[in-house]
Amino acid sequence: MKKSQAVLLPLFFLIYFHPQAAYSQAASKPRMNCLIDGISPGERMLDVGCHLTGLPAGKVALRFKDRYAGVDGLSDRIYSFRASDAAGNSLLPEIRDAGFYLLNISSGQMPIRLSYRIHLEKALDPSQYALCSSLGTEAGVLLISDLLPQICATDGDQCTSPQLGLRITPPNDWKTVTVERMTGDEFVIPEPDNAVFVIGKVREKVAATGATNLRVAIVGRWNFDDEEVFRLAGAVAREQASLMGSLEHGDYLLTLAPFPIPMTGLRSSGLAIGRSATLMLNSNDDPRQSFAHFRRHLPHEMFHFYLPNSFQIRENFDWFWEGFTRYIAMLTLLRLHQIDQQEFFDSIGADYESWFFNSVKTEISLLDASLGKFSSPAQNDLVYRKGALIAALYDLELRWQSKGAINLPIVIRRIYDRYGNRKDVLGNTELLGELGRAGKMDRFISDFISGVRDVPIMEMLKTYGLTLEWGPASRGRARIRKAEKISGRQRAFLQAEYGT
Repeated sequence: MKKSQAVLLPLFFLIYFHPQAAYSQAASKPRMNCLIDGISPGERMLDVGCHLTGLPAGKVALRFKDRYAGVDGLSDRIYSFRASDAAGNSLLPEIRDAGFYLLNISSGQMPIRLSYRIHLEKALDPSQYALCSSLGTEAGVLLISDLLPQICATDGDQCTSPQLGLRITPPNDWKTVTVERMTGDEFVIPEPDNAVFVIGKVREKVAATGATNLRVAIVGRWNFDDEEVFRLAGAVAREQASLMGSLEHGDYLLTLAPFPIPMTGLRSSGLAIGRSATLMLNSNDDPRQSFAHFRRHLPHEMFHFYLPNSFQIRENFDWFWEGFTRYIAMLTLLRLHQIDQQEFFDSIGADYESWFFNSVKTEISLLDASLGKFSSPAQNDLVYRKGALIAALYDLELRWQSKGAINLPIVIRRIYDRYGNRKDVLGNTELLGELGRAGKMDRFISDFISGVRDVPIMEMLKTYGLTLEWGPASRGRARIRKAEKISGRQRAFLQAEYGT
């Protein structure tokens, strides 16, 4: 945002005021009622107006999110910021740093009104578009956490989201989809940081799974049928609920949407926060390839409903909730017969290949790579690709040791039973302890998760009757196959565990 524009530009739309929602100035927690309108898909911008009550007199700090998941400069999208008091008099904000506004108010000036415009046309890396609010000609994905401010201590720390009531006026012929509840004519949002709203010409169905309802929303034109998406999403939801022994209940939202700008190549970007998952897809000319790409990505985002979204997290362990989830997603597709055994093993081979060429593979452990995930592509790649590879090898070893009695899904279910639904705080110490107790896995964990040992994949696969081909015979790709000479136990193991 240009500071010179922050207070000089005129107010460009009428601030929304909801008299029934106005709280007294002595309210125990600040209340904010907002309207998002003036949504222009062509110009990729929207207007926001808010009415704040229950603020303490004196200096009040408002902070807009400036950085999330490696996406920088989010607050630069805010233009024409203006604050005024109950009489309509302008309040000149002190701008401390990116997205941080300091207001000096008295009790007689309440309620406070805010208005600003958000420009969403900033170009991002394709992988980042699903990580923040976006708007294109076919759809908009609105993350309340980066559109509305939090109220903070005057030093900018200790920020909290106020109680929030929200109205959205979508463009003509568009509708709004969310899991948030509507009371009267506004959405009442208890956790703004987890609130997601999708706008567009939406086609949708609901898949009921136990005590949960998965609302599947499709926006945009695709070269595969909507019914394929609905069937796959429902099947994945049921399989993952069974795998986890789901204790979840209520409504969830899964959205398939196009990128907000034209893209080249087959690619996708996804985000799951709270009870909402969004997957952006850029298809190619081959419907089978397009749907296969979507199919591989879908269970990954959906598994985040469980891990980490249903947990109370103490620290970062992306190596597990991204890397191990990547493997669980492929295992889910195998169990659903959406992929065959060779495609499943090929995915493990591809993750090994990625690890093999990673420039920091013997310098940075999975634990440390999680902390520096957004500092370099190499560390980000370790989190996802080495994380998935180690998950696969851990699963193989656990199945082998236990003769099929225990596997990685069982261990994850145990973790969910103990820590899910925010029962206890979960961090690396607890997680590594659970993984270690499942079998004789302490050395495995110290070598490949806490440590940086090379992965001797040929030696490891040989134990299970598998081998790795990587050369002309495998067309230059690392491919895992059943070995030509295997023992009776190995043959029975592979047949029982993977159907090969």
